[in-house]
Amino acid sequence: MDRTLQLIRQLRPEGQAAAIWLINEARTAGLPAIVVETRRSRARQHALVAAGASKTLQSKHLLGRAMDVAIAGVATDAVPVEWWSWLHDLWESIGGARRIGWDLVHFEW
Repeated sequence: MDRTLQLIRQLRPEGQAAAIWLINEARTAGLPAIVVETRRSRARQHALVAAGASKTLQSKHLLGRAMDVAIAGVATDAVPVEWWSWLHDLWESIGGARRIGWDLVHFEW
């Protein structure tokens, strides 16, 4: 089940329209983008850092100002880097923050 809209509703209100726009643009272009994570608890963030899946305890996810995106049906490490570059260029074109180099699935503002 695609929980994209449910997860987007967990974001701060000022980011919800931008998140919906990005996902819709991707899907219109034939890229089945989905949101897989948005707001996180401090405990979850600590667990991700401990597991090496995040490098900071000060993530924008804690504030509802970040989301992680995936391509439905494609393993993250199998997504061509050109797809991520295109998505991040779109995100930046509407005022989203420049991506963190190593974390291609991460989008924040």
